[in-house]
Amino acid sequence: MEARAITEDKPCEAFWPARSKFEDLVKNLQSERCRGMAHDELEVELAREGRELLRRMYQGHLDFDPNRVRVDSMLGRLPKAGGR
Repeated sequence: MEARAITEDKPCEAFWPARSKFEDLVKNLQSERCRGMAHDELEVELAREGRELLRRMYQGHLDFDPNRVRVDSMLGRLPKAGGR
């Protein structure tokens, strides 16, 4: 597998969806709609959107890891049921 070089000025592409979601979250929190929400409503929305952000961060980590063995690439090499 090819190792990916990471530098401060060139962030890893695998994390772009997470970065985009974070920026969307910040914009949303600054919106009139969110400023007019009750505390509990905003907390529920932030928890939901925060879970999506964490999911994208985790996916970025999985996509970035050059040592990760991809399950889909292994499926063709696994023996079929019944040993055939």
